[in-house]
Amino acid sequence: FNNAASTYDDNCNVQLEVGLELINQLVQLDTNYSDIIDLGCGTGIVTKKLVKQFPKASFHAIDIACHLLKIAQNRLAENNVNVYERDFDNLSKAQFELAFANMSLQWSVFLPKSFISIRNSLKENGILAFSLPLIGTFSELPKESKMEFLEQRDTLKLLEQAGFINIYTSVSIIRLEFPSFLTALKSIKAAGANALKSNSSSLLKFKDHQNSFFLTYKIGLFIAKKI
Repeated sequence: FNNAASTYDDNCNVQLEVGLELINQLVQLDTNYSDIIDLGCGTGIVTKKLVKQFPKASFHAIDIACHLLKIAQNRLAENNVNVYERDFDNLSKAQFELAFANMSLQWSVFLPKSFISIRNSLKENGILAFSLPLIGTFSELPKESKMEFLEQRDTLKLLEQAGFINIYTSVSIIRLEFPSFLTALKSIKAAGANALKSNSSSLLKFKDHQNSFFLTYKIGLFIAKKI
């Protein structure tokens, strides 16, 4: 992720679009939050939008990439956001009313454990709002070359097992066109989302693909309440 620090903001169109829609769905709940944490804030580009929507809240933002956090600290300095390095599984107990995670939880080493950690960090009736890519993302690439994604129903089941009740969920498809296969791969890496398994020989058949190349993102949005 640190390798993408200088390129992330110019290549995070999908992440920004999805993050804004997730914020929009939170607004529809018409609820105010006094304590909010952004899990996997990256450079803080979406965090800034979240702060604008809930200006009276106390904010925390975490990530595991120190170079991205440095950019986030500068971007959020005037907003008094507490920015620090931490992962999803080491959160304070019962501290937050809203945990927000935009396109980040797919990087959890073990998502069921992360859901439990997040639940424990929430106050009574606290809200977890998150987005993540689902099966169908990067469908143009061979299966053995990309990371594994979940189905929407599997994600909902994990939430239930962790002690959440789902309030809202939706799935959207974003399809991007690139001048070539290599350009498409570079866009993934430039946004810090290197979802390709290394040394995958199955990708070699695309190396000379010079025509337009499409990448599909199948994105799930979820808003759940701690029970």
